[in-house]
Amino acid sequence: MFAAWGRFVFRRKWWVLATSLLLLGAIAGSGFSLKGELTNSSRVHVESQRAADLMTAQLPKATNAGGSAFEILFSSKSLRVTDAAYHAAVEQTLAPLRADTRIREVQTTYSVPPAEAGGLVSRNGDKTLALVTVRDGFGKARGYFTQIRDEIHSHGGMTTYVTGNLAINSDFDRYLADDLSRAEVASIPLSLIFLLLVFGTLVAALLPIGVGGAAVIAGVAGTLLLARFTDVSTYAINIVTLVGLGVAIDYSLLIVNRFREELLAGATTEHALERALATAGRAVAFSGITVAIGLAGMLFYPGTFLVSMGVAGSIVVAMAVIFALSLLPSLLTLAGGSVNRVRVPWFGSIGGGGFWKRMASWVMKRPLIVLLPTLAVILLAASPFAQIRIANGDEHMLPPQAGSRQGGDLIARDFPGQDQNTFVVVVDYPAGLTLNKQRVDQLYDYGRQLQDKPNVIRVDSPVTYSSDLGKPQYEALLSAYAANPASAATLPDAAQQLLKQSLGSSIVVFYVRTNQPTQSDAAIATLKSIRSGGAPPDSRLLITGGT
Repeated sequence: MFAAWGRFVFRRKWWVLATSLLLLGAIAGSGFSLKGELTNSSRVHVESQRAADLMTAQLPKATNAGGSAFEILFSSKSLRVTDAAYHAAVEQTLAPLRADTRIREVQTTYSVPPAEAGGLVSRNGDKTLALVTVRDGFGKARGYFTQIRDEIHSHGGMTTYVTGNLAINSDFDRYLADDLSRAEVASIPLSLIFLLLVFGTLVAALLPIGVGGAAVIAGVAGTLLLARFTDVSTYAINIVTLVGLGVAIDYSLLIVNRFREELLAGATTEHALERALATAGRAVAFSGITVAIGLAGMLFYPGTFLVSMGVAGSIVVAMAVIFALSLLPSLLTLAGGSVNRVRVPWFGSIGGGGFWKRMASWVMKRPLIVLLPTLAVILLAASPFAQIRIANGDEHMLPPQAGSRQGGDLIARDFPGQDQNTFVVVVDYPAGLTLNKQRVDQLYDYGRQLQDKPNVIRVDSPVTYSSDLGKPQYEALLSAYAANPASAATLPDAAQQLLKQSLGSSIVVFYVRTNQPTQSDAAIATLKSIRSGGAPPDSRLLITGGT
């Protein structure tokens, strides 16, 4: 079959070349013009996403609902947070954000209730936090966050750091894009130098580079087009560019090398192409299928960005195979013997194999002697996978100079309690939430149960916000609140705010605070303990948050 394809390409070289270029143009044109939005969120409804969706729908003022928030840290070497000049500088910096229609709320130590104000001021009083909540969900907000960050300009000699969920993810996007650009700038020239050393001629070296470029363009365009129909990670482009360039050059190298060998042996251009595709071309085709199957293993991680990376990788490998078996053979037919033109002295000669032939012969005479040490090396290299854990990264994976990482480190160091990890426990009543005596008692008991979990510092909820109140007081308070929300006006401001962020039409939210890092074993153990403890009667339990 591959030999027949080689003969067909030789006889219809212009038709195959034009078809290949038209295919490349069609994929690139549709992909770059109809491209979808890349994101690292997922519409797969895992438990944490369902919990966040319920909060977004029923408690739009709960800042924990969609993760569309960030913090601005203000620092001064000469002023204190209590100084009027400090206050004025903060307000001047925040003025553009307050006027931005995409911003839902900006909270500072000067605007929140006194009970909450202290948590927004550092230990030594020279730093403060502003909590900024965006109206849109995380995926949409991520697209315009850099525009919002550009509105933030320091005043009054203040130093500002933008950190938090949106800022950290934005920095990941920026640094990954910069890394990708550097990789592309470095890899193509280095590949060309390597191919010149391998082939010894400029024409032969340029052919794999051209096929690699075509595969990457088509792979990126195909990935962007895929993003119109499903969630595709921003990191998928990195996979497409580097994997695509690698396999396309590799596949093309095999075919070009075999084509040159056949010419050296005295074959005509047609016969050389036929033999190259019947051997190296067949290897390329089945290698591409195998690589695509391997990458498709990522499909077994639903709800994560790995799925789209696997699909994107499979797309670019398919493009590499297609162009290696169509565009490259048509160019080889046109080049013919000229594939060996523009020689590089001392490199790329095709002979009896030299060192590589001697190595292959030595190995084949001693298979067991080579096999056992090789297996030992492979097992040693694979041993870390026995303890592998999949987790999300945090700001500490960013370079030390990243603003969001610097801000996060300062918050953890100077702001007591702000580095806490929160489990957002959503108790959902599918039939609707009715705050009668029995249900309030059940929620009260459940709140106490959560407080007894390992590593839990405190639980903020409508039935746990004050240790001075017992069951009877919570029964009376919540029954009155259910009948008339205005009755909460007699409560402290913090309690009123908590009720607004915790009680929906069918849900009650418990904010479980712990000082264990998000991805730590202790935090995961706490999460498992909350899940295994069950839910109050007639309800279902959904948990969201970083862990």
